[in-house]
Amino acid sequence: MKRPALLLLVTGMLMLLATAIYQNVAYDKHTFAYSLEAFKQFASNRSQTLDLETKRLSDSTCPDFSQTDRFKSAAANGLFWFVYTSEDILFWSSNEVPLTSDMIRNKPDTLIWKLKNGWYLAKRYPSKNCTILGLALLRNEYSYQNEYLENDWYGSNNFLLDLHLPGDKVPRQIIWREPLSANLMAISPADTDQPGLPLIKSASATDNPALWLFLAGCLLFFVGGHRLWAKKKPLYAGIWWLTLLAARICSFIYQTPIALYDLPLFSPNDYAASDWLPTLGDLLVNVILALYGCMLFFKHRERIARIRLKHSALLLLCLNYFFTVFTLNNLRGLIIHSSISLDFSDIFNISSSSFIAFLIFVLCFAAIFLISEVFRISAGYNKTPIYLSLATIAALTIAGIIFIPFIGDVEPYILAAFLLICLLALGKTKVPYSHTRIISMMALFALTGNYLILHETSNRELEKRKLLAAKISAERDPIAESLFHEIEGQLLSDTLLKSYLRPTTIIPPGQVRDLAQLYFNGYWEKYNIVVNVFGTDECPLTNLYTTPISDPLIFDRQIDSIGIPTQSHHFFYMDKGSGRISYMARLQIPDTTPNQVLGTLYIEFLSRYTPEEIGYPELLLDQMVSSKTDMSNYSYARYREGNLVSHFGTYSYPFQNNNNTFAAEQPFRLEHKGGFEHLFYQASPHSTVVLSLPERSLIALLSPFSYLMLISGILVLLTILLIELQTPSTLALSFKLKIQFFIIGILLIALFMVSVGTLVFLTKNNISKNQQALSEKIHSVLVETEYNLARDEQLNPFKANDLGYLLTKQANIFFADINLFDPSGQLFASSRPKIFEEGLMSKKMHPAALFEMKFKQNTEFIHEEKTGKLKYLSAYVPVRNNENKLIAYLNLPYFARQSELKREISVFLVTIINIYVLLIVLVVIAAIFLSNRITEPLRLIQERLGRIRLGRQNEIIAWKGNDEIASLIGEYNRMVAELAESAEKLARSERESAWREMAKQVAHEIKNPLTPIKLSIQHLNRAWHDNAPDFEQRLDRFAKTLIEQIDTLSHIATEFSNFAQMPRMVIEQVDLHEMLHNVVDFFSKDNNIECEFTTTETGKCLTLSDREQLLRVFNNLIRNAIQSIPEGNKGLIQVSLTHNEKAWVIAVSDNGSGIPLEIREKIFYPNFTTRTGGMGLGLALVKSIIESSGGSVEFSTALNQGSTFYVYLPLIK
Repeated sequence: MKRPALLLLVTGMLMLLATAIYQNVAYDKHTFAYSLEAFKQFASNRSQTLDLETKRLSDSTCPDFSQTDRFKSAAANGLFWFVYTSEDILFWSSNEVPLTSDMIRNKPDTLIWKLKNGWYLAKRYPSKNCTILGLALLRNEYSYQNEYLENDWYGSNNFLLDLHLPGDKVPRQIIWREPLSANLMAISPADTDQPGLPLIKSASATDNPALWLFLAGCLLFFVGGHRLWAKKKPLYAGIWWLTLLAARICSFIYQTPIALYDLPLFSPNDYAASDWLPTLGDLLVNVILALYGCMLFFKHRERIARIRLKHSALLLLCLNYFFTVFTLNNLRGLIIHSSISLDFSDIFNISSSSFIAFLIFVLCFAAIFLISEVFRISAGYNKTPIYLSLATIAALTIAGIIFIPFIGDVEPYILAAFLLICLLALGKTKVPYSHTRIISMMALFALTGNYLILHETSNRELEKRKLLAAKISAERDPIAESLFHEIEGQLLSDTLLKSYLRPTTIIPPGQVRDLAQLYFNGYWEKYNIVVNVFGTDECPLTNLYTTPISDPLIFDRQIDSIGIPTQSHHFFYMDKGSGRISYMARLQIPDTTPNQVLGTLYIEFLSRYTPEEIGYPELLLDQMVSSKTDMSNYSYARYREGNLVSHFGTYSYPFQNNNNTFAAEQPFRLEHKGGFEHLFYQASPHSTVVLSLPERSLIALLSPFSYLMLISGILVLLTILLIELQTPSTLALSFKLKIQFFIIGILLIALFMVSVGTLVFLTKNNISKNQQALSEKIHSVLVETEYNLARDEQLNPFKANDLGYLLTKQANIFFADINLFDPSGQLFASSRPKIFEEGLMSKKMHPAALFEMKFKQNTEFIHEEKTGKLKYLSAYVPVRNNENKLIAYLNLPYFARQSELKREISVFLVTIINIYVLLIVLVVIAAIFLSNRITEPLRLIQERLGRIRLGRQNEIIAWKGNDEIASLIGEYNRMVAELAESAEKLARSERESAWREMAKQVAHEIKNPLTPIKLSIQHLNRAWHDNAPDFEQRLDRFAKTLIEQIDTLSHIATEFSNFAQMPRMVIEQVDLHEMLHNVVDFFSKDNNIECEFTTTETGKCLTLSDREQLLRVFNNLIRNAIQSIPEGNKGLIQVSLTHNEKAWVIAVSDNGSGIPLEIREKIFYPNFTTRTGGMGLGLALVKSIIESSGGSVEFSTALNQGSTFYVYLPLIK
């Protein structure tokens, strides 16, 4: 055992050393050259892949749109192709690469191309009738990033390098000229290059070999150390745990290994409580280490419980209480100081961190349980009264609430008291680790965790709603104010705008529209924008979207009366109280001549409802300015002077709000109504905001309980399995376990099948519904578009702007983005041109759609497309004029119901998972009790069979029913009856034989004293006749001899009487704990014998027997044990008291010479003895008394090592 453990320990240390060496090599900051070589190899591999795929897909011919499907999988691998001639573009394999026709034909022949959406490796392949341009994606690189657009490298490697064009001024750059190419490119370390970080790292931190090497080394080191030291004396176990603690502290302080701290788990994004608990990973490691310390503490519970200190049990109770308070407070912090979602009502917001948080809850509760078990055993050993424990808990709770305010909340103290009192109550069981007690404790901890999670998440959610209500009431947009402040300088100096204002003619609306689209796009899409331009004579030059306003003083009066200045002096928040965000900008455009003004711009911004269906705005929004709050689960209303001015969500609010009573200095109030929890916020005496959230269902309220029970059950099963694996002979599954596994397995299979089937149905149904809705919507747009293009023979480039304006109007009406492509597949107009201008998509139609529309002549085509990481449905239909001539293709990207599908799936999954998790917990509990019920007859038969003894009255089983179990029980009863008859005959024969033997023995024993009596009488008679002078002395000696022999006969008669059970037993309740303690104390006074008594039982240990005879049994057993010890040896007698499900077990062990093999079978025979004196009735008497008390006695022995006698006495039910 020692050698394998030492081998594991050394191997683990070597692996940890290898991790350190690898870290110093691979994580050195001076690895730019190595990283550059790796990038070159990556580019070379991509080039070879492009060559091979081009050859495979083109087959030395020019691909066309009929071969689109062949290129579909290649696009997913970042490979794209364009086929062209000098006159035309014949084919493109994807619309993801933003290349224009001119760029395709005329871009210089360089190997590395920088496009608007990333870096590509480009190669031209001349063919007989065409040229093929192939591109392989190297890196996505966008002008901004968000949820759908991320700057990352293609493939599994993530080089911490930046690519630049040669003209960029970048420090530490290297100009790289690719062989056989005129291409120049600058490469520099990425901005994230810091000391200790690798310049090459895996795209996923879990792919890092250093991480797995470190984890394997830790596992081997831990297992080896545990086997070497944890199982020894408490001192060694404590030193081993302190060693682990020191290693953990060093790892935390120096943040090593980096491979571990690179994991998202060790990022403060989700959780950060303090300097010592900065990440969820640190908390998890600390909890595991604390739990292991508690396991070591529990492992040595017997020795700890026997510590001879005054009130040691109460000291352990204090430790247990404050440890529980500390643990519960950390669990509260896990919720309070984190953004981890523990609400399973939205399955798509649940991450791995959520499950880790639940795991931490379970591990913390396990630690509390282990500490409380040590106290329970110590309290039992020291006979600590229950009232004293309760008084101590109450005193600690009161003291904690009054004198220790630094925790900041009394809740941990009260919960700790509740937990410990419940654990004390659950500890008063005969079987300490029965199924009932384990499940009860799991339920207790799960309910405690359920309360903590619901209470703290509700508080966190309430604080979030308060902030949200204040934000809604403000009706201001800080991002819009900041963005305008950034662009106002560009507006004031715009030369094109100044050129519009110089003549005093009316400015065409299209030019003003172009101005608005140029400056106010992206984030500004959430506003309706109205631009009004006035000349120096205060005459309107143009207006857009509204009825003409001829007097600029109207705008000035509005600004003066309700305008609130922002960080820009030209941008005003308009406090209209309409429930919609409103701003107005007033810009006086300066002339080049000092102090001269060309005109004044009044720009109105009014927020509009932008439905979720329009997905491009999210794609166009930089995450740096994104402040969108998910309102899908909320409803809100704004009231001004008690009147509803705006509302959002599913809740139906009244037009009048008469509930405006707020307590002084309490602007918030909660109210439950209509299945919603309403938060009322009085922003001002005239304004009230109501923010509503649906109340949780009972299943949602119990879902944390279900998951905690599930995780606890899994950990308990794993623990049992690990214990069983250490004793493989006991690993066989019982019939009861097979039934339990069968029931639980059927439920899990049903859960899986129902979930998969319903998900498939929901997905297919949603796709069908979306396609139908998309088809209806695009045909509605088509009607409007064909009406506007009815008289056009072809698309007129001069009308592109006007057509874009019309598409924008239609997009606002139909809540969708609209694109229009010419018959060759080139973009002509769009309601959102920025998506193409930013290079997020090519201005070319999707090749699959073009093939379906142009070559297969389909009237409608719907399929899935992708921009960045955003996937959506996209529909295409042909547009025809009055003469039924094809003039364009209409495209409608449909982001709509993707989020709706997610919500539907989330609601379904949450409902079914919560129900099934709760069912699993209930079924596991039911399976245990049901299997017990099913196997009860078998267990009963097993017990009765085990209790069958010859010479005793064996019980039959009474069973109602006519099933297989009844037949089996009937056979058992018949066998018992036959056995009783046979046993009676055998007993009669044995009794006769025994009495014959006994008669011989008694006769022999009686004969022994009679012989000296007879001889003495003969001598006395002769002395009498001979008149011997010493007759009187002889008479005295004779009398003494006669008395001694008569005493011997009396002793023989007494032993025989005791064995025959002549005195009747006086049955009463006997406390075994007290009796054994007194017996051991009596024998321990012998200086040559060390007599010990041990037990884990607390309280009285009662059985029914004759107190005097039972005392005789234990005296006999201990006396026999003492007599078995060879002379000259120090005797050690150990007496222990335990119990199983039905009986008390008393073991009396000695370190004597043991019982020889040849006499073991005769040890309980009435006339057997190994000593020269006595009848050998001692152990026979022991057996007779114990069996008369309803118990049994047996023994185990080993030569020259000692013997142990086991006495089983029935428990009092």
